[in-house]
Amino acid sequence: MQESDTGLTVRTRQTWLRTLLVGLLGAVVASLYPSTSTVCPAWTIQVVDTAGNPLRGAFVRRVWKDYSVESASHEQDAHTDENGHVSFPERTLRSSWLARTFGVISQTVSLGVHASYGPSAQVLAYGHEVGGKRLEGRATYQAGKPLAEKLVTRPNDLHLK
Repeated sequence: MQESDTGLTVRTRQTWLRTLLVGLLGAVVASLYPSTSTVCPAWTIQVVDTAGNPLRGAFVRRVWKDYSVESASHEQDAHTDENGHVSFPERTLRSSWLARTFGVISQTVSLGVHASYGPSAQVLAYGHEVGGKRLEGRATYQAGKPLAEKLVTRPNDLHLK
């Protein structure tokens, strides 16, 4: 067998290169395999006024997006029941590690310090209109933190002219 300058035989070098190429190919294939992640868990929330009274029939919208993968947000509308409760199902997303990495890089390049990453969701509630004001409120989901169980609405000017 012929030895190279580093003391490795040609056969050893070929085996090492083959192993490296198979490992790299395996890593590329694994990075393309999509996995499921939760963008927003199932969420039941009660909408109330500042006195704690439930708002029956209030319009509620949940908005969610995974900034690392998606370019547009999603919305789902509902109305509260007689006790002011509304429920939304879990929202998941399937994406590969490579897509997430590309999304983070793309967000950083295009938006710089203003870029957002990862899942985001919020619930917006709009209650009854009274004298040019409407009850409005919002609750925000942050991954790893407990979901809000109550959303308190406050009077907000409608700016009608």
